[in-house]
Amino acid sequence: MAVKGPFEYPHYWMGLSTDTKPTNAAIGDEFFETNTRLWYIYDGSTWYQKVTAASGPDVIYTSTDPATSAAVTTAIVDAYGGVLITLTGAGNAQTIQNPTITTAGKRFTVINNNTSTNTIAVNGITLAVGTAQTWVWDGSAWIEIDLGITVLPVTVVQGGTGRATGATAYALIAAGTTATGAQQSLAAGATTEILVGGGASALPVWTAATGTGAPVRATSPDLAKPTLTVGEVAGHTAGALTAIQCANTTIINIGQGANDVNKTLPTEAEGLAFKAHVGEPSANYWRFTAATAGTMTVDGVLGKDYAQFSTPGKDNYFIAHCVKSAPEPSGILTSAGLAIGTTNTAVSSDAFTYYIAGVKYVKAAVDDGTAPGNDVIPQTKFGAVAFDIDSAGTITAVEAADNATGYDTALLAVAGLPAAAVTKARMGYVTASKSDGDFTFGTTALDAENTTVAYTSTAVYTATYHWVVSTGAGTVTTN
Repeated sequence: MAVKGPFEYPHYWMGLSTDTKPTNAAIGDEFFETNTRLWYIYDGSTWYQKVTAASGPDVIYTSTDPATSAAVTTAIVDAYGGVLITLTGAGNAQTIQNPTITTAGKRFTVINNNTSTNTIAVNGITLAVGTAQTWVWDGSAWIEIDLGITVLPVTVVQGGTGRATGATAYALIAAGTTATGAQQSLAAGATTEILVGGGASALPVWTAATGTGAPVRATSPDLAKPTLTVGEVAGHTAGALTAIQCANTTIINIGQGANDVNKTLPTEAEGLAFKAHVGEPSANYWRFTAATAGTMTVDGVLGKDYAQFSTPGKDNYFIAHCVKSAPEPSGILTSAGLAIGTTNTAVSSDAFTYYIAGVKYVKAAVDDGTAPGNDVIPQTKFGAVAFDIDSAGTITAVEAADNATGYDTALLAVAGLPAAAVTKARMGYVTASKSDGDFTFGTTALDAENTTVAYTSTAVYTATYHWVVSTGAGTVTTN
């Protein structure tokens, strides 16, 4: 429509919000937007909205089955104080649009008519039939005011359980099948049952407890030694033993007769221990062989395959148990992290922990580096230098035997390194080659042009379990 006026002094004008407001108006003139129902006042150069209340208009707009966000457009928000929505089907979500005037204080209320047949989501809040919610504009976003309970039962997203009752009395409460779904109940268990997980997407279940004894609830309880189902194991025939048969049990040979018997032990693991007791003398051996060759310790002697009574005598016995121990004779517990040093002809190392003869030591970082010897490697050939450390923390370079001649590959150069002394632990090694001339360890920069230098730190040792056998009575022999 065209702008009309003026009508009287002060002049009053009228038109749509999309119309261009007159510029020939007098100071104090007012303009009424017929579509937004807003008033504006002219100051001689600019039209300003005439605010009659901080929250804006109080008139409520009405909408039936609006499309997505169609009931809360900017035009409706500007012109009205809220909207009454009536639904006859599933409601489309509404997101309240920003007002044209962004001054904080504008309020807008959304009402879901009590004659509606469905709920409706507004700005992420579900309004039940016959409920309303007010938002206030803070200058940049809509903030809900006094968010209350909008539906019964109270939903999980509003702090409720999603259920009208607590179901079974004394029941346990569990989360729903989804993050926002109604919570579930698990009936109380019997005094003879324990709660066991039901696995993914399932409630836990009460399961009948087996055995005897009382649950432990104290912070530092005194625990009684359990009575195992398997206490005595028949060991008179050859074959493999299971972990449960070697878990705090006594293995006996009654029935062996004139037969050699070899029992294969289970894989070494925490908690395994047994007593091998001769209940019947025999002229044939009664042997227990480790699952991993060379890992058994027999009466303090390492690296054995088995323990046996060559001619079992009545009431001979030994005790065997699995333990975790440090590497023998040496090993690296945390990586030395070999790399080029701040002195670029030397090899740096990180702080690391290592073992020598079963004793643990700690070495501080050497940032500037350790000199890698002085061997000269011919052009295009490879050489290698290892780094070993002793119990005093002294690092020494150990050069490959044929560095002076050079090796065709880095792998061959590494193979030329001598083994570490038993009094030292090997930190790792470095290989080097130069394509345009000789490479001199300790003189040529490790990052020089046309060089190929690789740093390899010794793999970290992981302590493993092994069988330790101690003779109790009789004579235990081994390989």
